[in-house]
Amino acid sequence: YEGDDPIVLFFGGHVYPKGAQVAHQLRRLLGDSLFWAGMQRFLTDNAFKPVTTADYAVAFEKVANRDLDWFFNQWAYGVGYPRVKVARRWDAGARTLAVTVDETQAIDSTHPFFRFPATIRIVTRDSVVRHEIMVTRPGETFSIPLPGEPRTFRFDEGGWLLGTVTTDQTPAELAELARHDLDFAARNRALRALQGVDDSVAVAARRFILLSESDAALRAVAARQMAKDRSPAGMDALRSALRDPASDVRSTALLTLSHLDSTGTIALARSMYDSDPNDIVRTTALVVYAQRAGGQAIPLLTDATSPGRPTTMRTNAAYQLGRIGEPGVADVLTRLTDPSEPRNLRTEALDALAQLKDSAAAVRVAARSLADYDPLFAVHAAGVLGRIGGAPGRATLQAALRKEPRVTVKAAINQALTPRK
Repeated sequence: YEGDDPIVLFFGGHVYPKGAQVAHQLRRLLGDSLFWAGMQRFLTDNAFKPVTTADYAVAFEKVANRDLDWFFNQWAYGVGYPRVKVARRWDAGARTLAVTVDETQAIDSTHPFFRFPATIRIVTRDSVVRHEIMVTRPGETFSIPLPGEPRTFRFDEGGWLLGTVTTDQTPAELAELARHDLDFAARNRALRALQGVDDSVAVAARRFILLSESDAALRAVAARQMAKDRSPAGMDALRSALRDPASDVRSTALLTLSHLDSTGTIALARSMYDSDPNDIVRTTALVVYAQRAGGQAIPLLTDATSPGRPTTMRTNAAYQLGRIGEPGVADVLTRLTDPSEPRNLRTEALDALAQLKDSAAAVRVAARSLADYDPLFAVHAAGVLGRIGGAPGRATLQAALRKEPRVTVKAAINQALTPRK
């Protein structure tokens, strides 16, 4: 993490998800028995004590009876993640598949080369072969004897690796994995690798997955990737997905259809807003309707900002009202900046006011909000006023600065008063 926001640092992906993923990598390296024994040793040795990563590493080294410094140096103390590139070469005479594994990320004193185990699974005409490897150096090649020519190839079976993997597999190979592999991680990786591939095999695979895949997340990915599929079969598949049991699939299918048929989705979006049981889908439908219907959507958007509607719906409606920007919406948006409303809704409404051609309402709301009870909203108001308030806004900011006691708000006002380069 290279930013300066402590909230993003301590509550972002580098702490909670990555911590769990590092434990996941350790479990793959040691196996279930040693991993859970190590967890028990860690908890027993450190009960009721503050702990560090080093304590965690020591517990596992005791149980595994091996040096794990290299593991923690790369996963816990190093920077980045492995970007793995896999190439294959089949020797029919020797019945051997050569698999070369390389890493393409920057490698230096702080960005390590990652060592990791992986399972390679290969299916031939009459066999399934699994081969365990341990990647230890750049450009390492592994020779795998096979009973016959490989038909499908899977690197890192189970999807254990915390990193990206690209292979030399053809779209046809990827499509076969995405459609039929029993391993979710394999289907997921193969489908995502087909992003941007528009040959007939990939197109057909997406339609199949949208209509037949058991996992809703993959159905949604397939729907998202169909943004160029204007064929009758593709459009029919997307329309069928509007009735999918998973709300995310319905939302994604509607968004994709709105890009393919902007006029035809107006009625669909309005119908889904009125009838879908899920608030997220209804919000998506509202946004699609507003984007395609323009000013005709203002009455519906105004209604969607009413108290009692879901906050996400109200926030999106406020944004769309500001984007459309027709006369009459300023009063609705001003009402949404009331101190009784949630902060994120107030912030979105103020930003929407600032988008209007007549910025007078935004300037008024921002000026009075400098003294708002919520310091974070006051900070946002200072930024808006400095951006659109002109000379009168600067005078208001200077007057507020003289009597503002809150450190964060004072800093925001000073920043708003700083001339832009």
